[in-house]
Amino acid sequence: GLLVILVVIGLPTLIASFLSLKHTGNFPDVSLTGYIVIVLMLIFRRKIPFQVKAGVLLFMGYLIGTLSLRSEGIIGDGFFYYIIISIMASLILGTVQGIVVLTICALTAGTIAFSYTRGWLEYDFDTVAYVNSFSIWVTFILITVLFTSGIIIISDRLNTYLYRIIGKLSTKTQNLNETNQKLEKEVEYRKSIEASLESSARTFQDIFNSMTDAIVIFDEKNSITEANQAFFDFTGYDKEEVSR
Repeated sequence: GLLVILVVIGLPTLIASFLSLKHTGNFPDVSLTGYIVIVLMLIFRRKIPFQVKAGVLLFMGYLIGTLSLRSEGIIGDGFFYYIIISIMASLILGTVQGIVVLTICALTAGTIAFSYTRGWLEYDFDTVAYVNSFSIWVTFILITVLFTSGIIIISDRLNTYLYRIIGKLSTKTQNLNETNQKLEKEVEYRKSIEASLESSARTFQDIFNSMTDAIVIFDEKNSITEANQAFFDFTGYDKEEVSR
């Protein structure tokens, strides 16, 4: 997973940071601490909630980026850290959280830039030697590989999760369509039975009324419930009198 990639690629990156000490004079204590934290999270990854792991990774990235920007200015890798953690926050936590992280990074970078332009901060190392240093180049390359790998893994996980959700939705939609078709067939079947019953009832009523013999139907209380036309013609009663 992502933590494994960070541990594997992070080690040579950390070593390259130590090799660049002779150019910057800055001990990579934060990078070392961050690497130790990532190793611990990898060991106890099943016990640490996802939100906590994501928050720690983003905070460590912000902290390392801020210290790099403060000590190395625009020629360091601070902006690179800011860009990466903003993208990661958007991918892992959501667009709003990504915008929040980006805003915090932009305000921090603006503050550091203002401090450099006012002379409150300045480079305390040979910038030319720093830019031409092979170890610095290796560090930047490893950092690029490190974060790019992380983004690729996160994107792959998100795509896998998205495809899984789409698959489940497609299955549920198919099941709902099949159930709907069964219900439609059942409704049509019931309608056809009701139509058949109504037709049979009309046919019976027509036959019942067309018979020349007087026919009367009684219920269990000996009350007349139905009589044909021949009965009314023979007795002289009408339907209202019989129904009463």
